[in-house]
Amino acid sequence: MHASNEFPDVSPPPPRTIWTRGEGCAELAKALAGDGAVRAVGDLLKACVEARAELLVTKRVPQSAPVASATPVDFAPEGAASVVALVSGGPHSVLAARVANWLGQSLHVPAELVSGFRVPDEQHNAQEVLERIGPQVPSLSTRVVEAWTARQLLGEMDDDALLVFGAAGGSWIQRMFLGPGARLASSAPVGAIVVRDEAARVFQMMREPVYVSPLLRAADAILVSDLSTVPVVTFGRLVGVVQREVLEASGPTVAVEALMQAPLSVAPGDEALAVAEISRATGMDPIPVCADDHLLVGVVSVFA
Repeated sequence: MHASNEFPDVSPPPPRTIWTRGEGCAELAKALAGDGAVRAVGDLLKACVEARAELLVTKRVPQSAPVASATPVDFAPEGAASVVALVSGGPHSVLAARVANWLGQSLHVPAELVSGFRVPDEQHNAQEVLERIGPQVPSLSTRVVEAWTARQLLGEMDDDALLVFGAAGGSWIQRMFLGPGARLASSAPVGAIVVRDEAARVFQMMREPVYVSPLLRAADAILVSDLSTVPVVTFGRLVGVVQREVLEASGPTVAVEALMQAPLSVAPGDEALAVAEISRATGMDPIPVCADDHLLVGVVSVFA
């Protein structure tokens, strides 16, 4: 069953990509992000923070990583006639669709979103998966196929299709290709990409900080920043925060240090969900982002 989406193309741009050593990693990273792909050197989290990475290309599928990951398996892009994202609605399905879309554009070949079912009663569920994911990557055509085994599913693809699917999890497609059917993925003529999504991190959302000195007068601090919560910094290190409404309510000559609260911050590698939790608990927004030794490196907002 074929279908073509009629939504306008609102696909996100290629991700900021970082890659590690390993067969096919540099090639996949370049196919995804061109010359903007960055080689990871040293500590992986630090490298991801410095590159503001959104995607990690690595040889082994990680159990967890600072960012979403893509792992090449016998990656041979020069022979690809199409790119197919195989999805079953699991947590990595949207990422699989986006990676397939980016690769299709980079390799100048058609890209397709495919969901499978084993028995007729499951066909409706497979179609619902495409209806949920398809609008998020509208440039992909969509198709539902019937297949009981991984080999049958592969038989429904083009001979030179590059496959993209999620890391092992609960869906039957993932179990087929990453469990007993793993050898089928590695025997695909132009290889496969295994993707794993991760929760967003603070460093992906943070922006350059605007801050004030504790010795600055309240009237001057109001002019420096229009943030609701303003970091207070000495020698690059966070020493407190001050609310704009407190500055406005104070006398104009009162020093910021007399009005500031104790410092509260998140780290670049923290999950972005922590920002919303802190904001709800404290009323602060944005939240300062600090590296080691309270060094201020950014601010992050719930509404960013």
